[in-house]
Amino acid sequence: MGRPSGRTSPQASAARPKLDKARGGFMAGSLLMAAFLLLTVLNGLLAGGHMGPGDGERLYRGAIEWPWIPLPAWLVIAVALIAPVSVAMMLRHFTRDDRPLLVYLVMMTLVIYVMLPLLYSTMYRDPTGLPVGVDSYGGFGWHWIGSVFQVVTLSMILFRALLLTLQKPRALEPAEVSL
Repeated sequence: MGRPSGRTSPQASAARPKLDKARGGFMAGSLLMAAFLLLTVLNGLLAGGHMGPGDGERLYRGAIEWPWIPLPAWLVIAVALIAPVSVAMMLRHFTRDDRPLLVYLVMMTLVIYVMLPLLYSTMYRDPTGLPVGVDSYGGFGWHWIGSVFQVVTLSMILFRALLLTLQKPRALEPAEVSL
């Protein structure tokens, strides 16, 4: 049944599924980013505990050279674009009751969509994700571009949170009060 939202109009009740679909898209992108992290850990385990390119010492004799499965920058950037698109679809459907969801979206954006592309850019230094020399592209891959789009995501979320905070609470109508 869920929590009461305080909305009674047909338009407002039809808006919740749209919010849920967009939130599902945001979470699907988050799960893809987490899957990329698991792929990176798997690559490191198979490469003898050696995470990323370079001539560092291996913890044990690896089965393969780094990386077993490359992670191209275009894939990380495409998945990172899911966040601003999903948040843009959710914006108009947020209510004052959804402020905790906005905080959650900010935290997920910072951890999943900002930090992980930065991590991937240090692990996969070539745009294709294939191993190259340590100093190519200044030591970073192009994966970090996915983090740049999150400025738009965070701006949209924070602006909407500000508007909802400044919005006056709506008085409950007698039909909405349940005893």
